[in-house]
Amino acid sequence: MQGSAKFAGVLLLALISAPIWIASSAQADEAPERERLTLITRQLAHIDRQINEVERIALSTPAGRFHFDYSQLRTDLRRVQAGIHAYLNPSRTQPRDAGELPADYIREDENE
Repeated sequence: MQGSAKFAGVLLLALISAPIWIASSAQADEAPERERLTLITRQLAHIDRQINEVERIALSTPAGRFHFDYSQLRTDLRRVQAGIHAYLNPSRTQPRDAGELPADYIREDENE
């Protein structure tokens, strides 16, 4: 394997095994789910930076027969990030404007 392809394989293995490691350590540690998911998003951002670096290295070296699909990896990574973000920040429907109430709540007593 070329150096960049080997590094990409190690990076992909780390990407796959990180959630497993974090999930197993979450059982041992009673930290809240939100904190763990926030930690995962920071780790995914770090992995994204590593992907950019590896891709830059791969582009500067002679091409072999096979090429790693960095754009697909980046797309999958963004999908995971978006899923975690959507879970941590659920969209809430904004209250609708009921408008002004046309009623007058003062009424005259007809018996007087």
